[in-house]
Amino acid sequence: MATKTNGRNGKRKGRRNPVEFVKHPDTDLEIDGLRYHKSTGTFYRIADDGKSRDYYRKNGLKGIAYLRRAIYEHECWQNGNAPTDTIPIPATAPAYDDFGAEIPPVATLDENGRQDLIRYISKDDLAAYIRDQLSNPETRSEFANAVGIPELVNLHSLPPVAAPLPMQDIINNYAKGKTFKHNRQLADAKSAWKLFADSVNVPNLDDIDPTHLQRFHKAVRAAGKPRTQKNIVLSVQSILKYAADIFRNHRPLIEDVKLEIRRICSWETQTQPNPKPMKKDAYHGLLQLCQDEGDVMWFAILITSLNLGLHPSEMAELKTDEFDFDELTFTSNRTKTGVSRVATIWQRTADAIRAYMETDHFKANASPLLFTTTQPNRQGKVNQPLKIERITAKIRRLRKSAELGNNVVFDGIRDLFRTSAGVANIVAIKWTMGQSMGEDDKYGFRDPKETADVMAKVERVVFDKLKRKRGKK
Repeated sequence: MATKTNGRNGKRKGRRNPVEFVKHPDTDLEIDGLRYHKSTGTFYRIADDGKSRDYYRKNGLKGIAYLRRAIYEHECWQNGNAPTDTIPIPATAPAYDDFGAEIPPVATLDENGRQDLIRYISKDDLAAYIRDQLSNPETRSEFANAVGIPELVNLHSLPPVAAPLPMQDIINNYAKGKTFKHNRQLADAKSAWKLFADSVNVPNLDDIDPTHLQRFHKAVRAAGKPRTQKNIVLSVQSILKYAADIFRNHRPLIEDVKLEIRRICSWETQTQPNPKPMKKDAYHGLLQLCQDEGDVMWFAILITSLNLGLHPSEMAELKTDEFDFDELTFTSNRTKTGVSRVATIWQRTADAIRAYMETDHFKANASPLLFTTTQPNRQGKVNQPLKIERITAKIRRLRKSAELGNNVVFDGIRDLFRTSAGVANIVAIKWTMGQSMGEDDKYGFRDPKETADVMAKVERVVFDKLKRKRGKK
């Protein structure tokens, strides 16, 4: 973290610049898109809209550990993966990444200021790590002492697994042991817990998963005003917190449920969508400019992004093998929602992409990505994944050259698709935009051909009507 960023003129009029580029601690190379804010001591990246910042949470980490965690999450975001929580383990026990390479140890300081070496593995790999340590006689004793449970050396002496925790026992224990100033408090708590128990509809707390909590979230939304919703969620959280102090064998389970409730259930009022579709004249102005400048790649990007209703980050993740130009179909798997994304593509889209695939730039691209950078990055490399900053800068230059307003942004193309599609076939629209249909996704196969009517309508609205309008003039 050494190289400082500069403003437009490289200065800040008497103030020091609080932002730094981030360098990898092992290679000393700058990490594209990752920044460090010195005043707050936090790492961040520019969000998908090209303006706001997404900060990486510290989660209690400090110094080099926080830096490595921020780099890990930033690389996950760049690759379209969801970061997982990590667990520190002693460096004496080897750990391996997904490619079989040994994870290097990280130097940290213990509470006495002495240097210690640890490794970080994901929580998903924790069970395998524990099993390996206990199955090896040479590591079993050391592992048992490290975690503070010497009984692990003799596995037969471990205490039995705690019995399931009944939902009714939790509220009975709360009503019996908790002291209330008013009887109304107990009545409200029982009412909130009954709504929770009826919604999840399982006998034991051990059986709850996020699917059940989604039902609770829906029931809370229907319970009344935001204040009422807030009181219900807080009451359930209070009951679980009290249970964690009493049912100590189940404390990790209870804490996990509390965390999931906090993540899924929110009592704030839902914000109304505020679509800002790009004007059709502005969209065609961008297309015409790309044609005039011979920018084959960005002409294909603009056509494809409208055809599929893409965010900029989704456009950057398109892969060549997701398109079938003979059948005029597109099939992908959207990382964000985990459901298939399908659509038919226009003939004009297939022609634009094929023309781009004849360029020397595409032929030199060895990655599976369809669209890649044409200008070298800081390391002098081309054919790299497109970043939000570059996409935003490109749109800014195009709209300036086409003499369009500042309201012409990339996301306006997606909104133009959505408003042009109307509401006649909401299922096909959601399939195209990669949105989940909930439980219905378990039953219906997503067929790209079933989106043909929606695609024809969008193409007619955006292209044909504009031609007629110009023809009348």
